[in-house]
Amino acid sequence: MALELRAHIGRRSELIMWIQLTGGDGEKIAFEAKHLVSLKDHGDYTLLVHTHGEVLVRESRTAILNALQLPPTERMEFSGEQSFGLN
Repeated sequence: MALELRAHIGRRSELIMWIQLTGGDGEKIAFEAKHLVSLKDHGDYTLLVHTHGEVLVRESRTAILNALQLPPTERMEFSGEQSFGLN
């Protein structure tokens, strides 16, 4: 299944890229790519977390990453102390 990407130039001349996915209920939904926070396999679905919440989509994590031309990454674990250089 090929995923649809769309791009357009925004009001401030920035490139805006959207990806169209299928929600868990079968409805088509679109997300602005820069609002994507994380993707996690969730049974037969993928949990997509974005800046406005989260949603289950039918497309696989791999298919979404490939469509956005992003390499898969390993999850990094760190504590709050490490993020502030205290540890």
